[in-house]
Amino acid sequence: MGVGAWEHLREASQPDGKAARNLEKLTLFRQFYVMVVVYIYFTRIVVYLLKSTVDDEYAWVSDAADQLAALAFYVWTATKFSPTDENPYLKLNHREALL
Repeated sequence: MGVGAWEHLREASQPDGKAARNLEKLTLFRQFYVMVVVYIYFTRIVVYLLKSTVDDEYAWVSDAADQLAALAFYVWTATKFSPTDENPYLKLNHREALL
């Protein structure tokens, strides 16, 4: 999404709460997308470089880096998408709450 689209959503979010919710969801999705890309590149490139450059005695370092990256990714994802009051994917409109 281009910068102009983000600015348009920010401007449109002022009078309407629905546009603000959409902007919040898109921001969360962008953070998740960036985190997925970082995780994939780290586990494919950095771990491979560690495996190929480290002596056999320290081969466990590449495995530890891979496992720590997976743990960090899963913990970050769980905290961002956990069911809380501030989670934009679980918020109800006042109209929906009355039904």
